[in-house]
Amino acid sequence: MTPHPVLRFARPAILVGGLLAVIGALLMTGRIEIANGLVIGIVALCLGIAGVIFGSFVQAAWRIVVAANQENDSAQTGEQE
Repeated sequence: MTPHPVLRFARPAILVGGLLAVIGALLMTGRIEIANGLVIGIVALCLGIAGVIFGSFVQAAWRIVVAANQENDSAQTGEQE
């Protein structure tokens, strides 16, 4: 079974999402001070959490699909014998 093309984005989404979440947290707590830091921090934090969730769900869903496909293949092989 060939990997779905969206899997190419799963790991980078987790990494970039984690980085955005850290940057957003730093902006919201005031560790990094820029103009409109609170607003930018909230947006960065939300996008970061969304990226991590997206990447995690895509990887988990693909593992479920692969496992179901393997069970389906073994069940069909068992029926044919």
